[in-house]
Amino acid sequence: MTDGEQSLADAQRRHWQNTYTVHPGMYSEQPSAPTVHGDDVYEHGGFAVHFPRDLVDALADGWTLHEVHPFKEGDLPLRLWRITQTLPR
Repeated sequence: MTDGEQSLADAQRRHWQNTYTVHPGMYSEQPSAPTVHGDDVYEHGGFAVHFPRDLVDALADGWTLHEVHPFKEGDLPLRLWRITQTLPR
């Protein structure tokens, strides 16, 4: 991490600690709906990677899902899906 990145990370940490101190009611022990939806979804090189099979099925709602082939690729531990689907006519 460069000095500039460390400085930014420190500033963000101070901001969030201050926000939590001033507004503790904004946070709960349960994750929010957007957090739950975004859990296990990451961006790498412009692609969404490492998401669970139930999300693949949910995103295919309204489509005919012909094949879902899981595979790993790249220098990161990327769990990807090759999906073959068609839009019903």
